[in-house]
Amino acid sequence: HSGGFHQSYFYPGTGTVDRIGQGEGEGFNLNIPLEAGYPPVGDSTFRVAFQWMVLPVLRAFQPDLVLVCAGFDAADGDPLGGFELTPAVFGDMTRGLAGVAGGGRLVLALEGGYNVEVTAECGSECVRALLGDQPRVAPPPLAHDWARVPPEDQRLLYKIAEAHRARWPVIAAHPIAAA
Repeated sequence: HSGGFHQSYFYPGTGTVDRIGQGEGEGFNLNIPLEAGYPPVGDSTFRVAFQWMVLPVLRAFQPDLVLVCAGFDAADGDPLGGFELTPAVFGDMTRGLAGVAGGGRLVLALEGGYNVEVTAECGSECVRALLGDQPRVAPPPLAHDWARVPPEDQRLLYKIAEAHRARWPVIAAHPIAAA
């Protein structure tokens, strides 16, 4: 099973929602292609997509091991990604993944990030999460995050959820139902 958050049409161009795997792996690739723009994609959009789609699918799949190509080019301050994620959201996602990794088997492999200071901060938050440290600031409830997602990103998230729901009915029709 694979998948990920991608900037739509970003290198290497393989993260579109219709790329769901092939052969025996068909349906096991879950891409969430977000669009860079204004306002930039931020923590709320990522947390909603993660809690609405990624975590329910992982719980249903019940992985024995979770491998993450931990790229931080979506972080605020990175010159390449065009998103504005804070280090805290990377820690939040790591905590979520640790909760669904079979027996806690979660591997993060650094693969990207083009601002050394920002990459270090994001990596530090992930390590804190792996060590079991609580977040410095608790993430807001899903309903609060959803209200902060720009309308154009809400429409895109609905479209992505609908595209994946045929294979993964655990993806709720509305993000608040996933909470």
